[in-house]
Amino acid sequence: MFDLVGLGELCRKAAGVDVTLAADSELLAAALGLERARSLADAAAAHVLAELEARGVCDRDFGHTTATWLSNSTNTARNTCRARVRDARRLVLWFDEFDTALSEGLLTQDHVGLLCRVANIRNREALADAQAQLIVLAAEFSFEQWAMLVRQLAAELDADGGYDPNDDIHANRLRLAANGDHTIEVGGRLVGEARTT
Repeated sequence: MFDLVGLGELCRKAAGVDVTLAADSELLAAALGLERARSLADAAAAHVLAELEARGVCDRDFGHTTATWLSNSTNTARNTCRARVRDARRLVLWFDEFDTALSEGLLTQDHVGLLCRVANIRNREALADAQAQLIVLAAEFSFEQWAMLVRQLAAELDADGGYDPNDDIHANRLRLAANGDHTIEVGGRLVGEARTT
């Protein structure tokens, strides 16, 4: 199904190229080509992760969530893996046009990740309806400008505000910062049921 050996060999070959011998035009073309390859790899990884999550393979076989299994297996930060699995699931289930656009190189994982972060059960249908326009806007604006528009749109479409009952409790955060006057500042973020305790 997947020629991962061939893919790995191509990646190793590309990583081993002596770029100091390349002309400027070759470097420019390579930079764009590698970013395109990264988008395609991101699309393929999203499909695989979403399917693993849907099947419950990692829970059944290893007693872990898909994100925890991925983190343990690749020595990647757990928060990074949680975000990848969340984005993959939402991309495949909620945003089919973004999924296609990522596979076609019209969007990057940054576009997908932002849309998946601002989407929740209250605004996802309206955001899904706006996918075609958001894809067009992604080509017309810088990522930062596009991101600002998407955040504003998501907020306007979410009449109840930012609370998402699907929030991952592992996203809870606590920050302690020592001040010079022998005091400690405490800050944090609680999501899901933990925010009410």
